[in-house]
Amino acid sequence: MAYLFYFNPESADGIYPKCIFKAATGLDCPGCGSSRCAYDIVHLDFWAAFKHNPLAFIAIPSLIIYAVGGIFSVKFEKFFGFIPRKLRSNFSIMLLVVVVVFTLLRNLL
Repeated sequence: MAYLFYFNPESADGIYPKCIFKAATGLDCPGCGSSRCAYDIVHLDFWAAFKHNPLAFIAIPSLIIYAVGGIFSVKFEKFFGFIPRKLRSNFSIMLLVVVVVFTLLRNLL
């Protein structure tokens, strides 16, 4: 996060990887714009972050919450207890569907 704070992904002063999927197909992958989104979040520019990648804008805080919940795994079940167990067990499938739909919509609109 400190690196993102000082080095903007849109300029040449940082070292950020190029998207192989976009280079090969010309289409945006689900992760395209994630670095710029994270950069904007670190600088508290939430609207710009959302415009760069709406999925990453939602995923980054969610992953931080999930990681913190995992660190305190004793309370993990209580923290995520409001999510039905069946829903948690199908999370990977739901995540895959969301990513595929997001990618399709992103490239069609």
